Amino acid sequence: MTIQELVPHLACVECGASTELTREQALRCRRCQAQWTAVDGVFDLRPKIGLPLPRMYQDPDYQAWNRQLASAQDYFYQGGALVRWVQTAGHRAVRAMARASPDALTLDLGCGDGGHWPYLWRPERTVGLDIDLPSLIKLRARYPAALVVRGDCYRLPFAEETFDRVINLYNAEHLVHLDFALEEVGRVLKTGGDLFVSVPAEGGMGWVAGRRLTTARRFNGSTLNYLRANAIDHCNCVWQIEKALARHFRVARRAMFPFGVPSYHLNLIVTWRLRK
Repeated sequence: MTIQELVPHLACVECGASTELTREQALRCRRCQAQWTAVDGVFDLRPKIGLPLPRMYQDPDYQAWNRQLASAQDYFYQGGALVRWVQTAGHRAVRAMARASPDALTLDLGCGDGGHWPYLWRPERTVGLDIDLPSLIKLRARYPAALVVRGDCYRLPFAEETFDRVINLYNAEHLVHLDFALEEVGRVLKTGGDLFVSVPAEGGMGWVAGRRLTTARRFNGSTLNYLRANAIDHCNCVWQIEKALARHFRVARRAMFPFGVPSYHLNLIVTWRLRK
């Protein structure tokens, strides 16, 4: 998909009207004339005013952790066979659950630097969205044909019922306004469409122990209290996420990794298929 093909599916985040591509290759709202230009090849489609965030995001440890985001992403996918096996479990589960509709028009919500891109059935039928510009630039460097936009999950820049499928991997645990994000997903997802969500079993004993043995040992130090930063970063535990998902969608399937038993304490990754 190209930006020209995406334009009919876009909606202005300021007034909700349709958009158009100008001669200067900028995006412009047909009603309020708001305009967006590409930054390093990525259109910034965030609203001018977003939802307020709590003061905890000003915490020095959290900000220090955010400055290490790129190296953390590399560690999760390249930090040894065990870490990589756990990290990619959600990607493998979503790919398996989505095999029934490989051609679906897909939104990769919170796509980051492209961790799920190798697992997509049809990358050319996928739009990636994330709020972190360096991650999107990194994704485009790895996958030059990828179509990605910078956006806010609490006000998605798409028209109603645009996508056949939305995927969201390792992101819901970070969203302090999770219900707002899920409402937006429901708005842009077609009736009968699928939402795939995969998260760490945050709050479960297995995940807490695993974190202390891996990422905490790797990143904790004199300039970063990793456990404090992670407590802010992962503001939703798996039980909270499960209840939020059930408020907005019908749960069609749930998969637990690695043991498959119905316990968040005994598993590390949880993946849902949900229907609108």
